[in-house]
Amino acid sequence: MLYTRILDVGEVRLVVSRLKQRDSYGDALHLVIFRLSACCGLRCKEIRGIQIRDVRTSGARPHIQIRKEVTKGEKGKRKVRQVPLWWDKDTLADLTAWKQFRLVQAEGDVNAPFVCCQKYGHVNRPLSRSVLSRHWERTLTEFLGSERAKCLSIHAGRHSFASLCHQAGISLANIRDALGHSSLAITDQYLHATDDGVRDVFGG
Repeated sequence: MLYTRILDVGEVRLVVSRLKQRDSYGDALHLVIFRLSACCGLRCKEIRGIQIRDVRTSGARPHIQIRKEVTKGEKGKRKVRQVPLWWDKDTLADLTAWKQFRLVQAEGDVNAPFVCCQKYGHVNRPLSRSVLSRHWERTLTEFLGSERAKCLSIHAGRHSFASLCHQAGISLANIRDALGHSSLAITDQYLHATDDGVRDVFGG
């Protein structure tokens, strides 16, 4: 079977729905990691670097604020950017619920990491890139199978986000800004053809 290098809408919906059927902290963490990669286009470094205060879920334009020290690039050229959460209401709802949970867990410390270890005695400890990748791989292997998971690194979630947003009619310029690319040419390289024909961003 020939697999694409991105998640399609059906796969995104399947993974999300299966994770939401469960009720453990570990599964909630996996859902958030999946959402941040495949439904927000964050890099692994950004997932581990954002703080609770960076996830702004209220107002007319809810978004994730990516601080300079978290993003990619040479220090003098890094830019703050905003990743829209209003593009997909289900992603916004899931991240809002996690933020509320994390605020209680972190005792109101908005500078605590948004994504962190959930093991007893290690809560609030940031996850390394390798651990984030393992969580991603474990999730995809369980719900999509090992062969499919081999095609999809956590960075493939970022490509999936770009492709599905473009398929849903979001402009290339807006996708570029959400991803933090310096040019449209770079963003264009992230777009992969899909045959879903679904017009909602993630089919929610």
